[in-house]
Amino acid sequence: LTSQGLLEEERPDDRPPGDLTRDPPDFPLDRPLRLQSLARADEGFLLSMAYSTQRGYGPVHPFVGELRLGRVEVEFTPPELGFAATVGEIEIAECRTVNQFKGDGRRPPMFTGGYGLIFGHGERKALSMAIVDRALRAGELGETVKGPAQDEEFVIAHGDSVQASGFVEHIKLPHYVDFQAELTMLKGLRAKATAGRPEVEPPDERPRDGQPSDAGQAGQAPKNGGLAAPKPSAARPKTERGRAAAEAPDSEAAGLEAAQAEARREDARDGDRVERPIRSRAGHENPGPEAVRLADSGRAAASQAAPGREAASQASQELETVGEADQEARGHDAVA
Repeated sequence: LTSQGLLEEERPDDRPPGDLTRDPPDFPLDRPLRLQSLARADEGFLLSMAYSTQRGYGPVHPFVGELRLGRVEVEFTPPELGFAATVGEIEIAECRTVNQFKGDGRRPPMFTGGYGLIFGHGERKALSMAIVDRALRAGELGETVKGPAQDEEFVIAHGDSVQASGFVEHIKLPHYVDFQAELTMLKGLRAKATAGRPEVEPPDERPRDGQPSDAGQAGQAPKNGGLAAPKPSAARPKTERGRAAAEAPDSEAAGLEAAQAEARREDARDGDRVERPIRSRAGHENPGPEAVRLADSGRAAASQAAPGREAASQASQELETVGEADQEARGHDAVA
């Protein structure tokens, strides 16, 4: 594939690579420093970044070109000796991935690669590292950055598991001064926010004209041992017997009002029949026999209606007494 121009050719770089353990990172980083940081990164973090770009938050969904395990020698060159000395062997895992590339103005469409190399037998981390390495080459290949796995500073600055664990777990320590500062700032912000608002006046709870006060009339002690009598509940009883019992006082009151109205109409008719002839003859000293007869019949009718009015008035007083007793009993039940 490389000879046919379908896979990018890896050109050797004679420049000495930087050392992340000696020099702090200065973004943007070149690829050797990125690979050093990814090799030291947490496996779970690399796995999540690789998974995100495979799901669509980036253009990388590669093929595995090579995945292998092996042991390599670790050499060290002492300055006083001038030659390399082997200090031991370590096991490593290496992965190369192949990914599509649509090309740009300088390169035709071809396959591009990602590289992963980690300590120990860890194929998943090596594969995740290769995927993230290819995603971080977005700037080099002229691709649009669409996901966090393509953001170099985001990935490199948050992959160190030691630093991440320390910074997250340090919040278990006391932060009295920080909390007090934020509390003071929050109170100041609330004071500024409420300073310009108009004050809301409390609702007027005084009784309107014709309505009794909740605290009782002046000069009267409140019932229920100093507690105001609770208002009767407006809930409708569920059973037929309960509804009939609740509607009984209303029916009696309606019948009483109808009786009182009928009595008032009878009085008005009788008084009209009596007073009309008398007013028509108000200037005469000796009214006629017709006027005297009408006056006598009107007085007789009025005397007959008087017992009905007295009975209606007595029934009204009894109903009011029963209503007050019922309301007082409900108040006692509510207080209990």
